[in-house]
Amino acid sequence: MLFGCSTRPNITIPQQPYSSIKQTKKTNNTKNIINLNKLNETCSNIECEQQLQLDLIYYYYNNTDLKQAQQIANQFLHSYPNNHNLDYVYYIKGLINLSLDKNQNNMLHKLFNIHLSQYNPTYAYAAMHDLSHITKTYPTSQYYTKANEHIFYLENRITEYELNVIKFYYKKKAYTTVINRAQNILNSFPNTPSAHQALTYLNKAYQKLNLIKNKK
Repeated sequence: MLFGCSTRPNITIPQQPYSSIKQTKKTNNTKNIINLNKLNETCSNIECEQQLQLDLIYYYYNNTDLKQAQQIANQFLHSYPNNHNLDYVYYIKGLINLSLDKNQNNMLHKLFNIHLSQYNPTYAYAAMHDLSHITKTYPTSQYYTKANEHIFYLENRITEYELNVIKFYYKKKAYTTVINRAQNILNSFPNTPSAHQALTYLNKAYQKLNLIKNKK
């Protein structure tokens, strides 16, 4: 599953071989990837190299080769920390991690009938990190609004999982763990629906601990 990414930055390159590749944008992603990779050795300036990498990230993502797109995005951030399109790279990294999270859920649900809220949101946390970087660092970015929309979804996705963990530990009578995890939800995601339930478990865990102390 992919999330929409219809726009990407475009730098004007005065180099004919790369200009010709950009005219094939409407063809299939695989063909564009092959042609762009052939140009790795022909780019003679840094602007060309950067645009080539940005387009490869885009086409690998749209070709559902998420790990390859992620690798190139990470390399880009490391190699070009001052590029003025970093908001785009962080945004598509967020979309990649969102897609990986959804794809993992689809697989687990198909194989074991496991709901999204029942498995570890590793990719969701990574997506949150990438998209939050945009909202904090690039307030005028064209991706700012979409990033916020995805963050709203991710907050609910993460807290639903954390709430299930709280319920598990409550059944195990691990009340100190319940308190710590509930406080984490309340501090980090206070406006989510799960926060209200976390508060309930927080109070119940404190009551249980007090009863235990009073019996001693």
